[in-house]
Amino acid sequence: MTLTGDDTEITSPDTPHSARYDGNHWRVSWAPGRDLTCGQAMTAMVLACAVARDEPENSDLWLHVAGWADELGLTAEEAIGACRRRSGD
Repeated sequence: MTLTGDDTEITSPDTPHSARYDGNHWRVSWAPGRDLTCGQAMTAMVLACAVARDEPENSDLWLHVAGWADELGLTAEEAIGACRRRSGD
């Protein structure tokens, strides 16, 4: 997973999702309307990259996804569904 970012945007070649700073909060494309901190935006982007990898269900990666989702106040299922839905899967 590769993330590239600066003071206003976080992107990755691994996912169509991005995070942008609007001057007050960070926003991530797969969770519109949610106000995030910079740390939460990074977590959301790592999560989006992980979901884009489409690992098998028995992969240890999914254990991490659950933890990352929890950091955002979501269940793993909610986060995975939002990432997939918003990317057109």
